[in-house]
Amino acid sequence: MSYARCTWARGHARFRPHAPAIIDLDHGRTWTWAEVQASAEAWAAALSRGGVAAGDRVAVLSQNRAEVFVLLFACAEIGAILFPINWRLSDREIAWQLEDASPAAVLTEPDLAGRITRPTTDLTRPPAAAPFMPTAGSDDDAAVLMYTSGTSGTPKGALLTWRQLKANAANTVLACDLTPADRTLTFTPLFHTGGLNCLSTPLLQRGGAVVLSRGFDPAAALAAIAAHRVTLLMGVPTIYQMMADQLGFGSTDLTSVRDALCGGAPLSATLLERDLDRGVPLRQGFGMTEAGPNLFSTPPDRVREKLGTVGLPIHDVEVRLVDAAGADVPVGAPGELWVRGAVVFAGYWNRPDATAASFHDGWFRTGDVLSRDEDGFYLVSGRLKEM
Repeated sequence: MSYARCTWARGHARFRPHAPAIIDLDHGRTWTWAEVQASAEAWAAALSRGGVAAGDRVAVLSQNRAEVFVLLFACAEIGAILFPINWRLSDREIAWQLEDASPAAVLTEPDLAGRITRPTTDLTRPPAAAPFMPTAGSDDDAAVLMYTSGTSGTPKGALLTWRQLKANAANTVLACDLTPADRTLTFTPLFHTGGLNCLSTPLLQRGGAVVLSRGFDPAAALAAIAAHRVTLLMGVPTIYQMMADQLGFGSTDLTSVRDALCGGAPLSATLLERDLDRGVPLRQGFGMTEAGPNLFSTPPDRVREKLGTVGLPIHDVEVRLVDAAGADVPVGAPGELWVRGAVVFAGYWNRPDATAASFHDGWFRTGDVLSRDEDGFYLVSGRLKEM
């Protein structure tokens, strides 16, 4: 059966048009759901007139701004694939990814346009309003092309489908009890799955609001949490440490924060206790671009007891730990993490060899080595190539 790939913006614009969807701090604008959808339709119409069709890639080189999310919804309208470029790369690396992805359109913000030699479109200049009816598609269509090198150093474009984004959103709604009243502060870059998909797209699916920052500044982050009554946070330990080290950490109103997810590296006992003492319910998780990215999470009431683990598999995620022969390992033994379910990506762009090597009987072979304790909590040991 064919249907629209993503109707999040359309649905929220219909039922809660004046509710805030994106609060863009650096550009001083709050986008309502009606504005997000109207802009997405205008961009969809403009891209279609420019020859962009279903399956084409739409590249965007931009630091965090609301228009990146608008483009995601615009691409959903026409079946195109959003390709957010890592602006931290060198010009040579950006050129390689553009050659590899072969996008039908390239959009940039003005400050970054000079880094691309091919013709570009100004992301910050909205096209004329033009209602656009979405083309038919399915959840198996690719939504995002996101390059990831892992530990190999060779960039591979991971194709994230709408099925994956929707499943991750649904799992995160359950794992974090998301509601339309929630707000998250997103300062990690949207070219990375952490910025785009850990809390931002799940919260947009639920109808909440993303408080968006161009980058991370600890003092500014604390001020934004208090001013906008942010309820959910996501970051790496260094981010939380920098906020905790701010002079204003002890006096800032953080009472709105009801969940704070941490990934990318292990939490220290000192940092965990420091945040918990301030009422910030910090907890560890784990995921990756190709699967989830939300795969494991620690129940809030067990964060102290299970410090050092990444928690339990979240809802609707199947995981295995296997040895070199593909057999399940016993409790306490290290094994490669295999993942199965709707949260798994479609494969690597133009890399059938890498895709084939990454799957076995429907399971995605992550290359990460974990172990499991007697209570079912998982610990990360490293990567296969490091062992």
